[in-house]
Amino acid sequence: MNPIKIYYYVCVFSGIIPVFFYFSNKNSSSPKNKIESFLLLYSVSRFIIDIAVIILSNTIKNSLPAIHISVLICYFLVLKIINEVDAIKNIKLYYLGGVFLFVLDLTITSTIFKPCLLSSLTTFFVIIVMSIKALQLFHISRENEKLIGYFLLFYLAAFAYFMYLELMSYSVTIMYWALFLFISINILFNLSISHIIWLRRRI
Repeated sequence: MNPIKIYYYVCVFSGIIPVFFYFSNKNSSSPKNKIESFLLLYSVSRFIIDIAVIILSNTIKNSLPAIHISVLICYFLVLKIINEVDAIKNIKLYYLGGVFLFVLDLTITSTIFKPCLLSSLTTFFVIIVMSIKALQLFHISRENEKLIGYFLLFYLAAFAYFMYLELMSYSVTIMYWALFLFISINILFNLSISHIIWLRRRI
């Protein structure tokens, strides 16, 4: 089996670690706030979509339909999390914009079987800007600061990866190592989210 595929499977199953931490923490019986609930939904969504990527890759040899859906769902959930830390004005307009971009990439700027560059890059950019704005708050807690910081770093990496995706595709070697690096970043991100959930649930 291709080593990069095995590594991707490791990445996929690392996505279940945040869910495990959410339910196995010693204080798991205590009330859970919205951020923790949204983090659970975010982690579960990423895990399910990654499983869908594997299934589609092995059946129709094209995982991009799952990527289209992933970009939209994760965009909604990340905005909800950031909104709990720093209220986003006119957040419904951002949701509407995400749906509009999703539809554009399905019909005009791309198709469901091709990369969703417009919606990906735009929604990633919005998340990056909102994360930077939230990190500038004076009253942000240490746990929330770490959480938003992890989102910022992850989506900066995702933005760079999607930005140069087409260019990297011209070289098998560059694409291989870029994919390896991005998978590694995803694993670290899953572990970071697990750390945040552990920090929040031990209080």
